[in-house]
Amino acid sequence: MVQDYSDFVVGLLSHPGMEEVMEWGTVLNDNHYLWDIKDGTAITKIQGPDGKIFMDGLKRSDLWLAWSLSINWFTPQGNKTSRKKSVGSFTMIILNLPPSLWYKPENVYLVGVIPEPKEPSLAEINHFLQSIINFFLNAWKMGTWFTRTPAHAIGCLI
Repeated sequence: MVQDYSDFVVGLLSHPGMEEVMEWGTVLNDNHYLWDIKDGTAITKIQGPDGKIFMDGLKRSDLWLAWSLSINWFTPQGNKTSRKKSVGSFTMIILNLPPSLWYKPENVYLVGVIPEPKEPSLAEINHFLQSIINFFLNAWKMGTWFTRTPAHAIGCLI
C-alpha cells in the first residue's frame, strides 16, 4: 500500500465536519431518485459482518465506510500516442461522502501503484488485488479502532 490506511482516515477526520458528513452518508435516499450509487438497490441490501444493513442511516455508534476501488492506467510521459510504457494506480473513494467530494485529491486514497514498463496480465493484477482484498476484508470483519475522533472523544470503530 502506498498510503497508510489509518493515516489517510485520520487526515480525513481532521477536516472540520468531515466525520459528520461521512456519518450522514449512511442515510439513503428514500425519494426513489437515482443521484448516486447509494440510491441503487444493490448497496441498500448489503449487510455488514454483524448481519445488519450496512448503510443503516445513523443507527449505530460506529462509523461504517463504503469504499469504491478503481484501477487506472496512464502513460508516464504524458498524453502521447505511443503507449510503450504505462503505470497503474489503485485508488479508492469513500461513498459516504457526497459525490461532489469523491474525487477531491485530499479525499482519494492511493492504495497502490504498479510501475512501468507495461500493464500486467490479469493474473499479475490479481496478485496486487489480493493484498488489497486481504487488508480490507480484515478491516470489514474487525474494523479499525481510533482512540479519538472529533465526534467521539472516547474513540470510534471505523
